Amino acid sequence: MPKFKIQDQVKSRSDESLLGVILEVLSEVGGIQYYKVRWSNTASIKKLPEDDLLPLEENLTLENSFISSKFAGYDDFLREITLQRLERKKPIKNTLYAFNASKTRFFPYQFKPLMKMLDSENYRILICDEVGLGKTIEAGLILTEFCARFESQRILITCPSSLTGKWQSEMRLRFDQDFRIYRRKELDEFFNRVKENEERSLFRGIVSIETLRYGNVISQIEELSLEFDMVIVDEAHHMRNRNTKQWKVGRLLSNRATAMIMLTATPVQIGMKNLYNLLKILDEKEFMDTAEAIRRFSINENIVLAQTCISQIPPKIDQAWGYLEKAKEYDAVRRNPHINTAYHAIRKLDNDIKQNQDKNAAIKSQIEAQRALASLNLIGHIYTRTKRRDVNEKMTVRKACPINVSFKDHERRFYDAVTDYVRSACSEKNCIRGGEAFRLNMPQRQMASSIPAMVQHYKNNYNRIFDDIYYDIDDNTDYEQYDLSEKSGTMEENDPKPSYEQSLLRLRGIVDGWDESWVDSKYESMREAIEKAREKEGKIKVLIFSFFKGTIRYLKSRLEKDNIKSVMIDGSVPTEERGDIISRFREEPDIEVMLSSKVGAEGLDFQFCHIMINYDLPWNPMEVEQRIGRLDRIGQKSDKIYIYNFWIEDTIEERILKRLYDRIDIFNRSIGSLEPIIGEIGSELQFEILSKSQTQEEEEAALERQLIALENSKKDMEEIESDVSKFIGVDSFFDQEVERSSKSNLHITPGQLQLIVESFIEKNAPQTLLSYSQESHKGKLTIKKDFIRIMKGQGFEWSHIPKQEKSIDITFKGEVAYQCQETEFIGVIHPIVRSIVKFYSDNARQGKRTPQAHYICLETNTLPPGLYFFSLVLFEERRAVRDEHSLQLFIVNDSLYEIAIPDYSDKILGEILERGKNPSVPPDEYEPEDLKQVIEVLQEMELKRQGEIKKELQIFHEATLNRHRDTIESSFERIIKSKEDILRRELSKDHPNEKIANMHRSTIANKKTEMEIKLKEIENRKTPSVSSAPISLGCLEIINCNYSVAPSRKRI
Repeated sequence: MPKFKIQDQVKSRSDESLLGVILEVLSEVGGIQYYKVRWSNTASIKKLPEDDLLPLEENLTLENSFISSKFAGYDDFLREITLQRLERKKPIKNTLYAFNASKTRFFPYQFKPLMKMLDSENYRILICDEVGLGKTIEAGLILTEFCARFESQRILITCPSSLTGKWQSEMRLRFDQDFRIYRRKELDEFFNRVKENEERSLFRGIVSIETLRYGNVISQIEELSLEFDMVIVDEAHHMRNRNTKQWKVGRLLSNRATAMIMLTATPVQIGMKNLYNLLKILDEKEFMDTAEAIRRFSINENIVLAQTCISQIPPKIDQAWGYLEKAKEYDAVRRNPHINTAYHAIRKLDNDIKQNQDKNAAIKSQIEAQRALASLNLIGHIYTRTKRRDVNEKMTVRKACPINVSFKDHERRFYDAVTDYVRSACSEKNCIRGGEAFRLNMPQRQMASSIPAMVQHYKNNYNRIFDDIYYDIDDNTDYEQYDLSEKSGTMEENDPKPSYEQSLLRLRGIVDGWDESWVDSKYESMREAIEKAREKEGKIKVLIFSFFKGTIRYLKSRLEKDNIKSVMIDGSVPTEERGDIISRFREEPDIEVMLSSKVGAEGLDFQFCHIMINYDLPWNPMEVEQRIGRLDRIGQKSDKIYIYNFWIEDTIEERILKRLYDRIDIFNRSIGSLEPIIGEIGSELQFEILSKSQTQEEEEAALERQLIALENSKKDMEEIESDVSKFIGVDSFFDQEVERSSKSNLHITPGQLQLIVESFIEKNAPQTLLSYSQESHKGKLTIKKDFIRIMKGQGFEWSHIPKQEKSIDITFKGEVAYQCQETEFIGVIHPIVRSIVKFYSDNARQGKRTPQAHYICLETNTLPPGLYFFSLVLFEERRAVRDEHSLQLFIVNDSLYEIAIPDYSDKILGEILERGKNPSVPPDEYEPEDLKQVIEVLQEMELKRQGEIKKELQIFHEATLNRHRDTIESSFERIIKSKEDILRRELSKDHPNEKIANMHRSTIANKKTEMEIKLKEIENRKTPSVSSAPISLGCLEIINCNYSVAPSRKRI
């Protein structure tokens, strides 16, 4: 007799998440009853034998499934848990989604800003890593994390205009994020769409800082009340001055953003006041005024010193105690509930060291002590800085390779003629330092770059000689950087003044008589250098920089004649085409040279290249540092970078510029904190040397004056850096935290994503095929109509969704995608993964997924062999600002004793997620009463942990409120005291003005009332709470290869 009838609800025995309904009872075949079933998940109709089906029990709960021994296997567990972790409505706090989610190499320090931002109260961070450490990647990792955790529909990236293309290509190539560059016209179109559509219009845009500050863009954002899920500001030091439009733009964007990231490599060098201005953009509540910020920096000093002592090896415990006692003298520290945690952590570290605990235990205690002190740091939660010396990664060595050149007679005549003309033109026009001087100096610089290119430029523009000199340099030159007009200085009256007309006629005569067949000594020397490099290394990739577009075009023509294949980038190449040009240079072996103007030195990365030629050298050494920084970056594959520079005998460049560069030592090391100083010195020196007729002795004296100024500024900067490090602190323990998270496998691994996609295709899109190699971590996805239908039905955009069947190369591993950029990388935010998660979530809401207990096997040495029972619980923390979720694994043995503390259980959970297995034989059935007792014990553990989390949450809540309370009280009390002093002075006069006195009394009363209101707002912030619910119950069978006796399953 058939077990099921028409309209009975059933589920698949092999996959109990697959639900269906009986459409027809078919005839028996060979004694086996068959049915026609429609699966509700896929709407497909199948003919299935009775043994493949199970009845769908009503009111099936997770606990009932466990008590009745109805266990699914590991595959079902991993799928359900991974889907839970990928659910955007409840992102898991102790899961880092950005691990393995980008086409980048893994460097722990690059996750430090992400972990800080996740711990911050209002998702704000100022990233101040030194040049070359990958601030763009750090911002991209944070962006990826947020896109995995939340619905992120509006994201704005703003940066200088020269970097918009770099950001677009970085986001696309490394993070599979498509951003559009919005100029003024495109922004107006977006604003119009917002006006026409009341719903939130999607926006993923890159807008230059110049565009944002232009016209009425800001007023439009205010008028439309535009809000952003995330705002990223690169080169944030441009917003440091509160009197500028840039600062006001930053403040407005911060007010409109759920999350905000600011990036700058020079936070300290801009000065403490300007650093405060940046912090005020990020969090106006905590940094209310300059005095409050300085007070906070001062209070922070002893906390930082204690952190430094604890981070030493071995830790300096006694000194740390002393600094912590000094810090307690301030209310902001004494009232912080984290102070007790810090004392306990340091005391435990001291005991572990004195009792000679094993090395791992001592290291763990040291990290906990650092973490506890970091929770007292008043700046560290919003500021992060990593220096090159802090990174364990072996840094690339810079090797300078000078190329000495002697001019031929015709080249010398031209050089002298241009030099005379420049100086006579400056004298004739009596120019001051600034734009005019810069323009008149350009012929000297262009001639030092390439004489043939300059001659050709003049021949093409004979009637406008020198009038259009701007048009041959890189389009993105910032002329404001050369404006030193606030400094006094015109051409001195006693300067020799050679005849302007005579020098011009002489130069024109040389141009007219120029023979293009004449030798170019500089080019020939460069060609020889390339040939020698080829002989030494075989296949080469050479990056050649020049400031002038004419030089680049000339070099490309000469290289082609010499059968050296090259590509070029300058300001005339559209931004969207530059990525393709770089890809060709990287991937095509016959392209040996890339020619680049200043555009190529700003933001583009060339870690695959280690030979660089400066065909000309700017007078601002920072531009050379930017060039070198394109190669000297984390991820550089070579141990050495070879930097070729031209020095032409008996020229101003050799006598003056070479000595400047040698003193700075820029070709052998990064100049780091000297960045803001060097640009000014270079510009000043350029004016003095190129604009005036001087003897060699006078030139050298001018150089020496600037070098002395450089040394003095360097010492000042070192002192500032040292002082600021006292106020901000160390946070190196984050690197260990990242390493721990990586090794615990509490992130979404490639294997987990692979299982999700494979099982989904197998059950819901069986026509689609996926083959994948575990060795190469590469595969092929053959997309069929069933898969296309589901993807489109979920409403996700994906450029590779074809209109017809198609095969694509894929990988689930980020490092493989980093090496093979053409391979489709399927990570946590890929549309395929997001559509699968949405598909299953929709089914769960519609009751198409039933809760299921699990039976999992694990081969490990972490636990003794045997049978264990587990509960995986989802905790929800309702905080004052936002809710957070975390997963906690509880385990008991067959005697019902707890065997895992929280940190230890994380390790076991990571092992289960990474290496769990299905049971080799069907699980046994257990006595329901015994399993009820297991649930009771697991629930007790859950409630105990819930209380611990609530206590931790309350401490964090009180610390945050105390910090805000202290800031408000300090700021308002200072203002009130100032007003009271003014009132006392007025009343102490022989004839006080009662009207003025009443005005001050009114101001004081208003400020007191305002302070009371703000303090009351803090007190009224909701009290945090914690709730929890198990998302999986089951059995864990531990198999240990070191034990010869197989574990028993049967008895509890």
